[in-house]
Amino acid sequence: MRAIRERGVLGSNEWVVDGSVTDTGNPILANDPHLSLGSPPTFYELHINTKDRGGDTNVTGIGFAGAPGVVQGHNEHIAWGSTTNPTDVTDWYLEDISSDANGNLFSHYLGNPEPITELPLQVKVNVENGNETPGERQVLAFATGIPVADVKGVVDVTGLLAQFVPPKVLVVGRHGPIFPQTLSPFPFPPNHTGGSAISTQFTGLFPTRELETFFIWDKATNLAEFKTGLQFFDFGSQNWSYADTAGNIAYFASGEFPIREDIAGGTVSGNPPWVFRNGTGGNEWKPLAGPQPADQAVPFEIVPTADIPHIENPPAHFFVSANNDPIGNTADNDPLNEALAGTAPYLTRDYDGDFRAARITELIKSELNLIPTPPGTPAGDGTISFADMQRMQADVNQLDGRRLAGYFVTAVTNAQAGGAPPALSSLVSSRILDAKARLAAWTYNTPAGFDTAGDPGVPTAQDLVDSVATTIYNVALGRLVVNTFDATLAANGISFRQGTLSALRGLLRLLDAVPFTGVGASGINFFDDPSVSLSAANERDIILVKSLQQALDLLGSSGFTDAYALSQNVDDYLWGKVHYVIFKSFLDGALNATHVPGGGAFSLPPQPAPFPPGYPTDGGRFTVDVANFGLRPTTESDLAFGSGPNRRSVVEMGPTGPVRAKNVIPGGEDGVVGHPHYGDQINDWLADQTHDTLLATADVVNDAQSRTNFPTLRCTDSGVGRCIPGKGNRTTECTSEFFVNAPVDALAIRMATLTIADGSAADFDGAANGSCVVQLMVCINNNDPRLTDAGGAQCQSPDVATYQLKRPLPDVGRAEDKVNAAAILATLSSLGSSSADGSHTSTLTFTPAVTAQDSCVDTYVVIPIHNGHPTRKFFKSIVTQTNGGRDADSLRIICTP
Repeated sequence: MRAIRERGVLGSNEWVVDGSVTDTGNPILANDPHLSLGSPPTFYELHINTKDRGGDTNVTGIGFAGAPGVVQGHNEHIAWGSTTNPTDVTDWYLEDISSDANGNLFSHYLGNPEPITELPLQVKVNVENGNETPGERQVLAFATGIPVADVKGVVDVTGLLAQFVPPKVLVVGRHGPIFPQTLSPFPFPPNHTGGSAISTQFTGLFPTRELETFFIWDKATNLAEFKTGLQFFDFGSQNWSYADTAGNIAYFASGEFPIREDIAGGTVSGNPPWVFRNGTGGNEWKPLAGPQPADQAVPFEIVPTADIPHIENPPAHFFVSANNDPIGNTADNDPLNEALAGTAPYLTRDYDGDFRAARITELIKSELNLIPTPPGTPAGDGTISFADMQRMQADVNQLDGRRLAGYFVTAVTNAQAGGAPPALSSLVSSRILDAKARLAAWTYNTPAGFDTAGDPGVPTAQDLVDSVATTIYNVALGRLVVNTFDATLAANGISFRQGTLSALRGLLRLLDAVPFTGVGASGINFFDDPSVSLSAANERDIILVKSLQQALDLLGSSGFTDAYALSQNVDDYLWGKVHYVIFKSFLDGALNATHVPGGGAFSLPPQPAPFPPGYPTDGGRFTVDVANFGLRPTTESDLAFGSGPNRRSVVEMGPTGPVRAKNVIPGGEDGVVGHPHYGDQINDWLADQTHDTLLATADVVNDAQSRTNFPTLRCTDSGVGRCIPGKGNRTTECTSEFFVNAPVDALAIRMATLTIADGSAADFDGAANGSCVVQLMVCINNNDPRLTDAGGAQCQSPDVATYQLKRPLPDVGRAEDKVNAAAILATLSSLGSSSADGSHTSTLTFTPAVTAQDSCVDTYVVIPIHNGHPTRKFFKSIVTQTNGGRDADSLRIICTP
């Protein structure tokens, strides 16, 4: 939890602008959800199209492996994205526990005992995951009564755990499960009173229907249908962004949020909801006033839909959501006062800081010339373009640096001034002055400082200054937190360390205060240097300059040897040398620290690797293109990051559908190391590049690199059938048959001729665009009941030894003929090990011969219409068996306008 708190790994960005402020008059939506950066990536890209075959869905975007539907994306009418909404839907209760003579457990509510439900529990451990030490194996052997050598496979450790926690799941009926380590005393004796435990209640304990949301959205055509789907997203609250072809833009928070009885009554009984609450009464979720609504998952009173944050077509013509407080309830550092007054609901106190949201907002306003151009920002031109949205998404300006770096500069300036106390002036050195100069010249952008995939291009002189300043600032800030909050709390016997966000907020409140005192709301002075007794301002400056010096000492020390080689020259402290990302595999510690031997080979880049072990890149803490790291770095590995955008998407919606859509994921579509699409988008992701996200069938087909079909067809139909066997010997015709995925009749089969209209259902590019894309299958060794000899014996094909494609040829004819021939030969080669030879390398010899029965492979062939007239293409083959049997087949396909 400390690591999560310090790194701030949760987050996401989304913003939408309406057509009144864009250069095209169309709304544009940008979204990049922030999650852990693993390998393979969290999401995969998918496109679901059933409309071409009479269905009602044509949607593209991203989804989860194993889960149906697109969860973020766009269809022909709407586009949507999301960010995490960190609402408070969990309460922890301190329970009063007792037992009867039989050992049955009870919790107490309003003085009355209520039975605790006990559910059987069995715990097994997989000891083959590479994590167990020899000592742990000895413990497992002792606990299970088996020799150490036999500790393998899956071991039942229920008996071992029973010595420490109850060997069952304990559930407090009115709240929820008990956290097992909290039951006290343990073992809990019979006839005992005054015991305790912690139970947890949260909205995820109840059945919900989130998948139905995506089923509705994937085929939705307007805002009303989108809002219908929103009603089913009850748990795992999100902030949803929306744009459509009608020009609407909208923001909605989703979820069911419990109403606490005490807060609804205008008071806080005991602890607030983010601290342990009283399980014996006064802190319950408000019970339903009537029957539970059919579309409500949580069986308590919840915040009404009208009170959940939302906005449609905002008057500002844009909105921004970056895990920030959407309605400002926490702006006064009191998340409860509005709820207690009855003017707004209590939703949470745990919103992310406003740094990303503030930066995106000022980028939009700057581009529209509504505010002066901020530091490190291109000048605006009065409208927002698709490229502007992409540039904003790639922004790496560190806003907290703009707020705080100046205090280091001012402190050094004060130390240089005449009359500065010796304890302050003595801290000035040439390295301190060099650091001050870099910080003073910083534009707050965070470049790598050299040409790398994560920040391509030759850096400018300003880039080099910015890169060094980024390094110095982020290490110095960590020292400042240690020298103020950490040191003061430790001096008062408190070991708690603040997370990144609370520490930054605390520093800003103290440093921005006029007059400066260094004293927080607690009455404690956090800027007290115990080595001196000076004014608050002087002690503040001493701590700031000392923190800056400590940062320089660290950067020039052995902890940064691989990055900076003990250099004392501040210009060597380039950001990209310590700021890098590893896309860590689940087999290499990314999940529950599970390390499988050799698992590093599945990470990107493969691990172990020489320093830097990851990809150097730009970006920093709370930048829009986020790349968070630890708050208190002391070594060269502490500034690396492992979470960030799991997708970058920008979609422009025009009146007739999506005009442009771009996307990238941090990895690839394939999870198999060595495959072409394993991690093939990494460099694009690092460089903030994207690819087209296509929706129209014609675009998809034209852009396809490969095609895979999963046919259930076999040439085993009786009657008319669908396969075209040709006109040869009835005893060998079943060796090979053509099949075209298009309507056929007896005449078409007899004449071996099919006609397909451009743009018809059989044209797989789905558009009347001057060409037909036809799905063509070749089936071999067919048990075709239609093919019998004069005596009624069914045709039999024992094998296929060679397949010669006579037409088209891969090296003769029009360009489309060569492409079609190559595609047919490529799909045929998947039938078995083969070599291509012959005068046109169009004969495949299978070694060994293919004996599999009823085997079909498919590809797509393109037939352009020439000169506006129907165009014919011929497909001919000769197939031989090892016994010398031959089957000659021919097929003619006509594409008509």
